[in-house]
Amino acid sequence: SGNNKREESGVYAKSNSDIVIENIEINNFYTGIEIESSNNIEIRNVEIHNSKSAIHFIATADSLINEVNAQSSDIGVLLTTSSNNQVSNSIMENNEIGIKLSVSSDNFVKNNKIMHNTNYGILLDSSSYNNIMNNVLDDNKKGLVMKQSLNNVVSEISIINSETAVSLQDSSTGNTFLNSSYDISKEDVEASSKLIRKWYLDLKIVDSALNPLDGATAKGWNGKGDLIFSQTTNSNGFIQTQ
Repeated sequence: SGNNKREESGVYAKSNSDIVIENIEINNFYTGIEIESSNNIEIRNVEIHNSKSAIHFIATADSLINEVNAQSSDIGVLLTTSSNNQVSNSIMENNEIGIKLSVSSDNFVKNNKIMHNTNYGILLDSSSYNNIMNNVLDDNKKGLVMKQSLNNVVSEISIINSETAVSLQDSSTGNTFLNSSYDISKEDVEASSKLIRKWYLDLKIVDSALNPLDGATAKGWNGKGDLIFSQTTNSNGFIQTQ
């Protein structure tokens, strides 16, 4: 444990590569783990409490944060000017912000449980081309918020028990939500921003006796009349998921 001074981190690395940090508990440091200007870092099976930032990547790339439990901190995981990293299979609970990406791109945030955070579950600030997938956001004041963030893909995400489920602000455009579940009445998209919502299509074709049709052709068009798929059913009457 530390005494909460800015210069103190539980673990600090700068200009390093190929480091594994695992199986430790860190409490009461300003930053639990701070990694700067590094690559190929792996953080696994770590528990962090009572920090300004539990984990902070600065200008760090090609690294993994996996099976982390970050609680009672201002920010669970913070990526600043960092790219091609993965945050996965982790729990961000009882923080102010669960996960924040700041000026960071091409990162994967997947299979996390982000719960009971007093402000944001996930915040993207000037961060683009990230993939947010298979996360559960429960009981955060604001579920997922994007500010000045472009062309992110959000898929298979569930947001429940939030005052605001999704908010796009400050010209956040080109962001696609695929097969994601939340209360649309709690969605806030500013006029300068744009959200694209898509769902997977599973289609089964049957005859009048409800028997599946094998070899039937199914076609789909978009709102402009453009053909977007043409598929033949299998023996169970299904086409390939679209």
